[in-house]
Amino acid sequence: MWLFTTQGFYSVVEDRDDPRWLLVRARTREDLAALGSQVEGLEVLETADADYRWRARLLREEWLAAVAQLAHVIDYPNFKEAVDERQGSRRASSTRRCGWYCVGLADPDTLGADRCPRVHRQRRNEGRSIRDRATRARRSVTSSRWRIPTAPSAART
Repeated sequence: MWLFTTQGFYSVVEDRDDPRWLLVRARTREDLAALGSQVEGLEVLETADADYRWRARLLREEWLAAVAQLAHVIDYPNFKEAVDERQGSRRASSTRRCGWYCVGLADPDTLGADRCPRVHRQRRNEGRSIRDRATRARRSVTSSRWRIPTAPSAART
């Protein structure tokens, strides 16, 4: 499970050795330290050679209570703007990019073509008629860089 919050980003998986426990992983130590507000006595561990360097081991019940607390304090009408205000523009930019990539998962008929990158690209390409394509091709051939030299006209001599 991935969870984006205004205090951090968490990747949560089941502990391979004991299914009663979850590993809450983070890209930054600060994200897991912030989770200490919801989980008393949270121990942040560093695993330098792992994909997610920072980890904490929680019982499922502890994670459930932490997520409930995070949900209870939602106080913003726009998530990405709240991330920007609380965690800065770099984090907000990452959150926006992730959200933009997920837009591609949406059904274009329910999302609206103007907001779906795949459909926007497709319609943009379909909208070009053969004549438009031929005009563009002709322009590229006759551009100054690719212009074919011609004999001087009689008027120039």
